Amino acid sequence: MMHKAPPRQKSTLKKSIGNFFGLAAKLYFAVGAAVAFTTAASIVAWFSFVELGNQQKNIANVHLPAIVNSLRLAQQSSEIAASAPLLLTAEKETDRAEILKSLSDLQSQIIKILNLLESSFAKDLAIKHSAKLNTVRENDTKFAAILSSLADKIDEHDRVKRLLDQAVDQAVKQHGVLRQILVHQLDDRVFYLSTGFWSLDQETSDSEREFLKPDHVLQMMALSELSEESNRLIALLTESSIVTQVALLSPIRERISASVEGLGRAVQRLHGESLTERRGIQKIQAILPTLTRLGIGDGNIPSLRAAMLEELQQSRQLVLDSRSIAATIADDVRQIVATVQARANQSVALTEKNVELGQKLLLLINLIALLGALAICGFYIRKTFTDPITSLTNTAAEFEKGYFKPEMLAEHRDRPDEFGRLVNTFINMAEEVEARTERLDEMVKERTQELNTKKNQLEGTLKKFEEELNMAQKMQLSILPHRFDGGNYIDVFADMHSAREVGGDFYDFMDFSNGKYGIVIADVSDKGVTAALMMAGCLPRLRSLAYQGLEPADVIIRLNTSLSENNDTMMFVTVFYGVIDITANTLTYTNAGHEEPILLNAKGDMKFLPRTKGMALGVSDMAQYEQRTVPLKHGDTLFCYTDGITDAINHQNEQFGVDQLRQILSGLIGRNARQMCEMVISSVGVYTGATDQFDDITCLAVRYKGAENKNG
Repeated sequence: MMHKAPPRQKSTLKKSIGNFFGLAAKLYFAVGAAVAFTTAASIVAWFSFVELGNQQKNIANVHLPAIVNSLRLAQQSSEIAASAPLLLTAEKETDRAEILKSLSDLQSQIIKILNLLESSFAKDLAIKHSAKLNTVRENDTKFAAILSSLADKIDEHDRVKRLLDQAVDQAVKQHGVLRQILVHQLDDRVFYLSTGFWSLDQETSDSEREFLKPDHVLQMMALSELSEESNRLIALLTESSIVTQVALLSPIRERISASVEGLGRAVQRLHGESLTERRGIQKIQAILPTLTRLGIGDGNIPSLRAAMLEELQQSRQLVLDSRSIAATIADDVRQIVATVQARANQSVALTEKNVELGQKLLLLINLIALLGALAICGFYIRKTFTDPITSLTNTAAEFEKGYFKPEMLAEHRDRPDEFGRLVNTFINMAEEVEARTERLDEMVKERTQELNTKKNQLEGTLKKFEEELNMAQKMQLSILPHRFDGGNYIDVFADMHSAREVGGDFYDFMDFSNGKYGIVIADVSDKGVTAALMMAGCLPRLRSLAYQGLEPADVIIRLNTSLSENNDTMMFVTVFYGVIDITANTLTYTNAGHEEPILLNAKGDMKFLPRTKGMALGVSDMAQYEQRTVPLKHGDTLFCYTDGITDAINHQNEQFGVDQLRQILSGLIGRNARQMCEMVISSVGVYTGATDQFDDITCLAVRYKGAENKNG
C-alpha cells in the first residue's frame, strides 16, 4: 500500500502572490540576465566584423553565385548525358514521355544558368568573359536537335512495335482456331477409320471395304500435314518477331514461304464427303489467307520486325551522338568552374587575416558571456528550478515502483508558484492512480478466469479435430489394397508412409483374371488433405478404366482427360501404370511423368525402364501418351517408388538420391517383395534420422516367377 498525505488548501491572497512571483517571472529574470551578457558581447563584436562583412559581400554576391551556378551547370549536363540512354530502355510510353520532359527541362535550365553566369561575370572585372559560354550554348542547341530526332525515332519504333504485337496476336488467334478445327476433323477421321461410323447418330456402320478406302487414309494424311505445317508456320512467325538482328530474318523468311506453300498443297488435297467435313474445310480455307498475309503478304511479321530493328539501331546512334555532345558540354563546364573557383580563392585569401583577428576577439567575448551564464545557472537556476524538479522526479520514480512518499515533496508544497501547485496536483493524482490500480487488479483477475474457460473449450475442439484426421487416415488407407495375391506367377508388395495424417501417394494391384495383372504407383502434386481428396478421386477412376481391358496408354489418356476437366486447383498427378502378361512373359506400361522404375534380373543387373512419351496427368487435356512393352524372365524384379524416397534429406540437408537406392537394391537380390520394400523404407528412415519427413514415401515391388511356372 502507498502512504497517503491529505491535500492542503491555499488562500486566494497566497495564490495571487504566487502568480506574480511565479516560475515564469523567475525564468524571465534568468533569461534576461543571460540576454544582457549576450547583447553586450554582440555590440562589441559588431564593430569588429563590419569590415569583415564588407569583404564577404563580394564573395557572397559575386563569386559564390558564380560557383553555385557553374556547379549547377555541370550537374545539369551530367544528368542529360545520363538520362538520354534511358529513352531506349523505357518500355512504357508514359515513361518515355516523362524522360523527354525531364531532358527538355534540363536543357531549359542550362540556358537560364548560362544567363546567370554572364550576369555574375559582368560584376567582377577581374573575370574575363569566357568564350566557353558560347560554346556551351552552341552544343546545347545541337543537343536539342538530336533530342527531337530521337523522340521521332522512338515514336516510330513504338508505332511499328504496336503493329508487330497486333500481327503476332492475330496469328496466334487464327492458328488456335485452325488447330481446333483440325483436331475435330482428325478425331472424326480416326473414329470413322476405327469403327466405320461418321457419327454416333449413324444407325449402321459402313462396310470395311468402304471406310478403309485409300482416299480416306489420304485425307487423314492431308489433315495431319496441314496441322504440322500450321504449327511450323506459327513457330516461325513467333521466332521472327523476337530476333535481335536483321540478318537473321532472311533464312526465317525462306522457311515461312516454304511453310505457306506446304499449307496450300495440303489444303488442295482436302475434300469432304459429309456436310460437317465440307464446312470444316471452308473454315480452314477462310483462315489460311490471314496466316499467309502475316507470313509473306503486306505488313507481314518479318517485315515489321525488320523495320522495328532499323528504327532501334538509328535511335541508338542518336543516343551515342547525344552522349558525345553532353561530354563536350561537361568538359567546357569544368573549365568554367575552374576559372570561377580560381577567382573565388583569391577573394577568400584576402579575408583570412580578418577572420583570424575576428576569431581571437570572439573567443574573448564568448568567454566573458560563458562565465556570466555559468554563474546564473550554478546558483539561481539550480535553486529555483533544478533541485525542485529533481525531487519531483525521484518521488515519481518511487511511485512507479509502488512506493508513495509524499514527505519527499514536503518542503515544496507551500511554494506560492506553479511548482507548488504541480506538487499538490501530483499527490492527488497518485492517490487516484492507486485506487484505479486496485480496481484494475480485480478486472485482470476476472479476465484471467474467462481466458482459462476459452482455453479449455479450444483444447476440446482441437482434440475433436485430431480424431477426425485419424478417421480420415483410416479411410484413406482402406482404399489401398492390403492383400497382394499374384498366385504362383508374381510376388507383389507395396507400402506407403504419409508425411502428414493423410497423403497424396497411392498404389494398386489388380487381377484381371485372364492371365494379366495391373500395377499402379502414383504421386499427387501436393500433400495433406487436398492431396488425399485428389487421390481418392483418381484411384477409383483408374481402376474402372483398367478393368475395362483397355491398353495402358488408353487408360492414361482417358484418365488425363477426366482429371484435366474443371481442374481449378491446378494440381497434377504422376502415374506409372503397367500390365503384366504371364502368358506372353511381358510388361506393357505407360509412364506419365513418374520416376523411372528399376528392373533387376536374377543376376543382379539393374536398369531403369525406358521413359514413355507423356507428362503428368491433369496439366493438359491435349497431352499425348504412349506405351512400351519389355520382356520378363523368371527372377526379374520391378521396383517402383515415389520421389519421397530419393528426395529424403538428412540433418546435413543431403538427399538420399537414386544412386544410394540402387546400391541398397543391389544387396537385396533374391529377397521377396515385402522384404525389399521394408528394407528400402527402413534405410531411408536411418538416413534421415530425426529430420522431419517432408513428403510421402511409397514403394511397390514385383518379383516375376511366371516364366518358370509356365515352363513347369
